[in-house]
Amino acid sequence: MTRLAWVSIALVFSGCAARAGMGFGGGSAPPPPPPPPPAAPQSSAPAYVEGGGANYAPGEDAHWFQTDDYLISAKPYENKKLVLRVAKMSAAPTGQTKAEAQFLLANGEQLWTATYFRSRMANERDLRVGAIAFCFGGYWTSKAEPPKDKHAARQNEWFIAAITDVADLYKGRVTVGDASCAVGAVRVPVQ
Repeated sequence: MTRLAWVSIALVFSGCAARAGMGFGGGSAPPPPPPPPPAAPQSSAPAYVEGGGANYAPGEDAHWFQTDDYLISAKPYENKKLVLRVAKMSAAPTGQTKAEAQFLLANGEQLWTATYFRSRMANERDLRVGAIAFCFGGYWTSKAEPPKDKHAARQNEWFIAAITDVADLYKGRVTVGDASCAVGAVRVPVQ
């Protein structure tokens, strides 16, 4: 076989191999990955369930809170993490009670305290460093998720602290005090 024949065979083989994707020749680069789907818009309105539903009574939000629910503690909030419980006010504060109100906790206990907060579910505009927030979890919680049902939301602990980091907001998490909280587990005070 002549030298020209070998060169011709080599060229034919390399062209076929390149078209077959075997890495020969100057094939084009793979297409770039598709862009991520757009984030769901965050509503600024509280997540109240209008007519009730399978899991919510009329007027309850997605944490099973009603407009007359409070988060309370026997201790004062002093700008550090503090555990709170869900309660209903049974006697309003007066001058005679030293600005303390009486509350009925979800477990049936009664408590007089001046540390109580009305709250609503947080929206993205509320989540900024330094803002006060409530998160579903106890004092030792390091990673908090939303309550799974009404019993958990009302019987388990919540805590109050300042939001200390929002770098993971794109992942649906913020840091409240020292705990990473799912945005769906966060509430904010109502003024």
